[in-house]
Amino acid sequence: MRRWRPNLLQAGLGLLFAGGVGAWFHWNFPRGAATTGLLYVSEPTLDRVSVINLASGQILRHHGVGRLPHQLLADARGRVYVLETGSQSVSLLPAARDEQITRQRIIGEAPNILPHRAAGEQVMTKATSCKSCHKSEIQGSLPGSMAFTADRNHLWITELRGRRLSQVKVNGLETQEQIGVLGEDSSPARVLIHPGSGDIYVIARTYKGAMPSTAGIGELGLRIALDPEHAGSLGTSSVTVSDAQFNTIKGRLELPGAGAGAGVFSPDGRELFLALRGADQVAVIGLSPLRLLRTIATAPGPTALAWVGSKTLAVASLNTNPGVLQFFDGSTGALEHRIAVGANPAVLAFDQSSQKLYVGCTGNASVTEVDIHSPRVLREFKLEGHPGGLALVNAAKRM
Repeated sequence: MRRWRPNLLQAGLGLLFAGGVGAWFHWNFPRGAATTGLLYVSEPTLDRVSVINLASGQILRHHGVGRLPHQLLADARGRVYVLETGSQSVSLLPAARDEQITRQRIIGEAPNILPHRAAGEQVMTKATSCKSCHKSEIQGSLPGSMAFTADRNHLWITELRGRRLSQVKVNGLETQEQIGVLGEDSSPARVLIHPGSGDIYVIARTYKGAMPSTAGIGELGLRIALDPEHAGSLGTSSVTVSDAQFNTIKGRLELPGAGAGAGVFSPDGRELFLALRGADQVAVIGLSPLRLLRTIATAPGPTALAWVGSKTLAVASLNTNPGVLQFFDGSTGALEHRIAVGANPAVLAFDQSSQKLYVGCTGNASVTEVDIHSPRVLREFKLEGHPGGLALVNAAKRM
């Protein structure tokens, strides 16, 4: 295990630049409240996050952020964190109606390379992301996912090219430590925190040899580097679990298919459901001990998962056009229903209060709103860029 913590100089300088079925749905889900709140949508190719008022369906504003924003996380206070994959940075979005980001920092420290040394210490200490200097170029460690720690005081962030995890403070965004734990061939693709124990689950993909290069080929390069099916041609997928402090590795499991990515814990916390895009399956993992229990066959390319009730798992499959959204009984794996959504659905967000499911569709640059009681599509929100991440926020928290 390799572990890095900043010394005083790094903390002061480096981190700164751093029918039947229909009736079944009615019986098993409570009726939701009226649709309110805000939906945040990252648009990677436009380097921004758009905010949709769900009551009116109108886009309220856009936040310019770092290069290739993907995953979004909202905290209990309504703050939204943006993971910027193409510029090795994370941003914290501000109060409502303010288009400027509140805070942005490089994850860890910028590489000690000749162009950075030539730019000089004064320039580098002011840089808050790789985009500060490199503009539209894709640079850095390729952070791919993030999750709150159990105490909600930090974020764990996976870095695919960096082959490590970084822990970042939620307020100042300072990097606290970086850990390389999975070996030279494994790159962490997703991090999940168990809601009960606080244990850390790291989903990894195996790359033999050098990471795929993204230099000079822009967005296409990033897709090559992050594409789970590309990883499937090079190796396998695995899940590693550690204690909440990352001091003890509790278990590791090789998965039955490549391209592991999105994952959710079962509502009772006893199982982990993982999307295996390269195998067209969802793997169901027992946690004590860590073991494969069963698999669920899905539409091609399962990429996003969400619980929409205590028993029902929604699965969006990226390799489908028209897009396919499936609902499974999480206990048996039985398919309860499927509906068509926008092309190439990639991300999901479930609003518990309104009982609406939001599906980010990359193929037609839209977000589909689904009523899970029918189930049926209610609305479609058109975007200028394809969605990379979704986050729901109560409107009152952003006023």
